[in-house]
Amino acid sequence: MRTAAATAVATKYLAPDNAKVLAIFGAGGQARSHFQTMNKIHKYEEILVWNHTTENGEKFCKEISKTFKNVRFCSNAKEAASNADVIVLVVSSQTPVLKGEWLKEGVHVNSVGACRPTWREMDDECMNQCELYVDSREGALKESGDIIMCQPKKLINGEIGEVIDGRCKVDRNKKTIFKSLGIAAEDLAAGHLVWKNLGSEI
Repeated sequence: MRTAAATAVATKYLAPDNAKVLAIFGAGGQARSHFQTMNKIHKYEEILVWNHTTENGEKFCKEISKTFKNVRFCSNAKEAASNADVIVLVVSSQTPVLKGEWLKEGVHVNSVGACRPTWREMDDECMNQCELYVDSREGALKESGDIIMCQPKKLINGEIGEVIDGRCKVDRNKKTIFKSLGIAAEDLAAGHLVWKNLGSEI
């Protein structure tokens, strides 16, 4: 759940305030925890789901429709991505599943699944269109295949901790990516989410 909490905090600081459509790529445990957390911090009008396996994707949609009525399974990744204001990638993919040509203006992407130097969730066009924020520069440059293999070399705009404390300014009208690698900084992000929601259900 702390990974999902870190994603939620990053989304709060990087995504457009008027986001209406959330797309989730994946249908496993991380997809479930991200649905629960993301749906708490922002009221989306629609949730789109895409998964490599249709059966698992439709099962996930049926499950979350018990608490969120307007959810729809997309038969292809382009359909989900091109209609989304916020995208969560939790597919543990070794090759890109998200293409830059599909992205809307101002979209925010959370990349969680590809956490090895040889794995990728996003293609070069996606990476180069967006401002890039990470949980740790050092970790991202060593562990993120999306960053390591990107051509031309992708510069990191800032760490999410720098965004939270105001050292790094964000233009929410621009396309953004948060690359999460599951480091200790996520404890800080999770704690920040709890602190900001004291007295309310998280």
